[in-house]
Order: sequence, then C-alpha cells, then structure tokens
Amino acid sequence: SRPPTGFHSGAMDFAELERKEGVRLSWNAWPSSRIEATRVVLPFGAVCTPVKAMEGMPVLPYAPVVCSECSGVLNPYCHVDFHQKRWQCCLCNTGNTLPRNYHEINENNLPAELFPGYTTVEYQMENKNPRPPCFLLVLDTAMSAEELQDAKDSLGQLVALLPEECLVGLITFGATVTVHELCEHNAFPKSYVLRGTDDVTQEQLKKLLGLELSASEYASYDKQRGSAVAEASNALRRFILPVSECEFALQTALDELRPDPFPREQGTRPFRATGVAVAAAQGLIAECHSAQGARVMVFTSGPCTIGPGSIVGRDMSETMRTHQDFNKGDAKHYKAASKFYNQVGIRLATHAHTLDVFACSLDQVGLAEMKTAVDQTGGVMVLAEQFGADAFRSSLRRMFARDSSGALDMYFNATFSVFCTPQVMVCGGIGPMSALAVKSMPKIGRTHV
Repeated sequence: SRPPTGFHSGAMDFAELERKEGVRLSWNAWPSSRIEATRVVLPFGAVCTPVKAMEGMPVLPYAPVVCSECSGVLNPYCHVDFHQKRWQCCLCNTGNTLPRNYHEINENNLPAELFPGYTTVEYQMENKNPRPPCFLLVLDTAMSAEELQDAKDSLGQLVALLPEECLVGLITFGATVTVHELCEHNAFPKSYVLRGTDDVTQEQLKKLLGLELSASEYASYDKQRGSAVAEASNALRRFILPVSECEFALQTALDELRPDPFPREQGTRPFRATGVAVAAAQGLIAECHSAQGARVMVFTSGPCTIGPGSIVGRDMSETMRTHQDFNKGDAKHYKAASKFYNQVGIRLATHAHTLDVFACSLDQVGLAEMKTAVDQTGGVMVLAEQFGADAFRSSLRRMFARDSSGALDMYFNATFSVFCTPQVMVCGGIGPMSALAVKSMPKIGRTHV
C-alpha cells in the first residue's frame, strides 16, 4: 500500500500515522510538479523496519492478490468493480480479474485487505518446504588458554539456547582451518585441515571434504530429488546436524580444543587465517543449506595475519592501520581485504545466508574490512573485551531469545520489494541488505534484506 499524500501538517498526526503504518517518511507531502521536486533539498525516502512487531497489526491467513503487470498488491486505494468482479491496480492502472474465492464480495462484504483502515497488513502464508535454521560456528583458537576456555563456555551457552531441531556445525581456525565432523556414531570423528594461506572455493571444498558422491552412493537416492539435494544430504549427515543428534559430539570437540599449537616467534603476531575460515564456512553452508535460513557466526580475538583477508602482517614492527591511514589511503592491506570480504558477502547473500562477527579483543580485529560482508547479509557485530564478560554473554542470550510460541525470535531469508508507479524511480536502499539485481521487471525496484 502507499501512504496518503497531499495533506497539510495540521490535517493529520504524523506520529500516529508512523505508529500505525510502521514507516517514517523524510517528507510528509509529495511534490505536485517536477519543478517542486527539483526544489526539494532532501531526497524523498522512507525508513522501514521489516517484520517489526506492531500492536494491532492485522494478520491475514492467506496469500495476497497481486497485479498481473507490476505485482502490486490489492489494497484500499485500488478501484474495484463489484459487478464485473475486476479491480484496477493503483500503481500501473492495469485491470485484473478477482480470484474465484472473491466473487461474492460487494460493498457490504469486503475482504480484509480492502478495509479503509487496513492500509498496512501482514499475510501469513504456509511454508511448503519448512527447514530449521542452520548455525555454523567459526571459532578462533589463536588465543591464550584462558581466553579460549571463555570462548568455549560462550559457545556452549549458545548451543544450549538453540531448539533441538536447529542445525549446527563447527569450524576452528588458527594457522590452519579445521572443519569438524559431528557424527556421534563414529568412534573416531574426523577433522579436515585446510591451509590458511590459500582461498578455497565451494567446488574445491566439495573435493577436499569428500562431498562428491560416487555412482553407487548417488544411485541410492531418489533420482527425482537431483544431485544437488543428494550432495547436500551427504554434508548434512557429517558436518552439519540437528542439535539433538550432535550435542554430545559438539561439546566433546569443544572440550578437546587447545590453543593453536603452531610455533610463534618472539615479536610476531599469531597466525590467524580468518579470511580462509569465513570462505570455508560460506562454501560448506552453501553446499548443504542453500536458499535456507543460516548464519555463519565468527568468534575471533584478533586480526587476520595470513592468507586472503589479512589486515596486518605478522611482524610487530608493522603497526595496525589507523583512521589517518584510511583518510590518506595509506592502509596497506585495506583494499585487498575489503575486496575479498565483499566477494564473500556477495556469495553469502546469493544463498540467503548471514555473517555475524563476535570480536572480543583489546586490539583491532579488522571490522572495517569485514563490515561490507556483514552489512549486505544483515548480520550483527558484537564487540567486547573478553568472551567471559557479562555484557557479551547477555548479548548472546538476547540474540537467541524465544517468542511466545517457544521458537527463536529471529528471521531468515527475507526479501524486501518496493513497487511504485512508472513515473517514480527507486534509487536504492540504505541498510543491511544487498540488491537482488532484478532486471526482468523494470517497474519494480527490489532489494534483498
């Protein structure tokens, strides 16, 4: 629906309108001509909070009626011909036929979406292929034993907050990157170690982790499901499993973790392959949980020093970049690291996955370079001094809070679409989202949250 336009400041309570609609506009009146539009100092924009909990929000338990031309939704501003059972889209003026279940409507028997006061509503539609969310934990081990113990305790707390049906996996990194199997039926669980100096693609990861099925293994699957689903099932049975099936194996793997044993010379920083760990996590989660809700959660305690995504060298004589270095363009590793994390963020957003970074360190950890990947996937950044801090653990508890039904109060794989008239152009979106780049329908601007 579109907001009312052309009213004066004394004609309506804008605060009440914002509370009702959940949208705040930069201007509360639409310019009536091109000349007035050019005189507007600030551009016309709207601040919207998707899935915001609003008291009294009408929830309709069926799918919306959309325009065949522009995909606009039937709303109170559309003209409806009750005699011919047709409606005219208020965005593109296209005439549409009402569905069969709407053929009994009249002036005294309106569907909820045509009520004058229902300018903003929610549609509750059935998910035909429900799958639980996935959480891939990526833990930095290049820290002291005390810090690592606090980090493991925090991860244990996080797993305890997850519903039993949620999927979970574990990757650890230091000088190398280790992908852990969580199969409880294996007497000796395997771990796959990757080099921390080389980037890894999804195809390379499939070969290294043995996710490519043989002919005999593939024959055991229903051919109608396709090879992609079969390979995903292979990954789900080994690396990413429901909490109810792998909680003991996951806790055992965490208990056995030790600080990164790679030797470190005096006057040097520890080996920390954060970039390769994030890339490996992205490839693994894309292989087994593509187009489904998932989060890559990175717990780190320092800057990346080796491999792609490095922000500083290992020699202590090389100082960390500062704000002055950014302003002067003297940050040595900034462009390369930003480009790498931007590409990782694009791959994550393509598969509808999110990157979260939990940094507990008194020093910098490279959030300026990782910011683009976090922003365009709708992730969060949490900064604290140590993993055992009460503020850090309370932030984790709040992030994994439950709603009234007992499910996680968290949203995944959301798509935010803007529909407008042909005379109005959508310039873009500001916030934690990435563009879907939909070019088939020029009248519509779409962005991915």
